[in-house]
Amino acid sequence: MNPIEEAIKEVALKHKILIKQDDPALVMATINEKLLAHYGARWLSDMVQELKAVGILIERNNENAKQIAGQTITKAGQFVHDQVIKATTHTGELLSKDVRAEGLVLQRDLELFRAKFVADVRSIQWLLFAMSLLTALFLGIFLGMFLLK
Repeated sequence: MNPIEEAIKEVALKHKILIKQDDPALVMATINEKLLAHYGARWLSDMVQELKAVGILIERNNENAKQIAGQTITKAGQFVHDQVIKATTHTGELLSKDVRAEGLVLQRDLELFRAKFVADVRSIQWLLFAMSLLTALFLGIFLGMFLLK
């Protein structure tokens, strides 16, 4: 059964009215069906074209997103690299300053130790000289006592 016969049957059952094949309402329904099919097909064709265009735009957008993501990752990597270099350079400079300062302290301490050591050696030299003199004196006295007897 074709759609027009189904429509005539349904109207007869629901409304108790018999419509003929040449009824203006059926003619309008047929015209509407043809127009709807024609414009529906055209709309569908347009939609397919639009969806293809959207697909192309999405593909381009994905490519751009990949490129931007790559650039962002590269820039982020370069930023981290620069920050690490900056931090290690700064840390090296601080350590270098600390090492130089510690070296100066050690050098000063060494000079103080040398000065004290030299002073101690001189004191010991004078003490040994004094002891030598005293020994010579006592030896002279002791020998003099033996020889004079």
